[in-house]
Amino acid sequence: MCGIWGFSGRPKAAHLKAIIKRADERGGHGFGFFGITKDNRHIYHVSHGRVDVDLLVRLAWQCEVGIGHSRLVTSGDMQVMNSQPVLGDGMVVVHNGNIENHRRIMYKLGYEPRTNLDSEALIPMIKNDMADIDGSYLCISYDRYEHELKAYNKTLPLEHQRHGDTNYYCSKTWQVQS
Repeated sequence: MCGIWGFSGRPKAAHLKAIIKRADERGGHGFGFFGITKDNRHIYHVSHGRVDVDLLVRLAWQCEVGIGHSRLVTSGDMQVMNSQPVLGDGMVVVHNGNIENHRRIMYKLGYEPRTNLDSEALIPMIKNDMADIDGSYLCISYDRYEHELKAYNKTLPLEHQRHGDTNYYCSKTWQVQS
């Protein structure tokens, strides 16, 4: 299974390092990040291989909301275009789990996929209030003025911790090393 992580608020570097490292224990084939800065700029990065913790901390530290993914290939192929976060329809999703019949779901909902990932089916499912699936996901809905981070877990862990004014999420338990 993949590793997912995210935050909303002003993140601290030590907390980011802790959740990114823990989430990457579930990945190894690729990693990605999407965040939104205070001035509404979008930062997006995907790559092959093990996570570059320092790079992701630098990117995330600029943002007020962000989600990341450490990929373990279970669906799709190793192309970077099949990395997460998945973007579409004013929404960004990272997902840990499997969505059965994802192609049929997207077709039924009139959604044209851009990747071979089952996770992309979450975009039309969330938009249509159908996202009661096995697994866990983090989603950022965004428009020009509003950014909302949603966290969901049904059968896979998704730990939530609040430190100061910042909420952190990770698919593995974590703690900041003193």
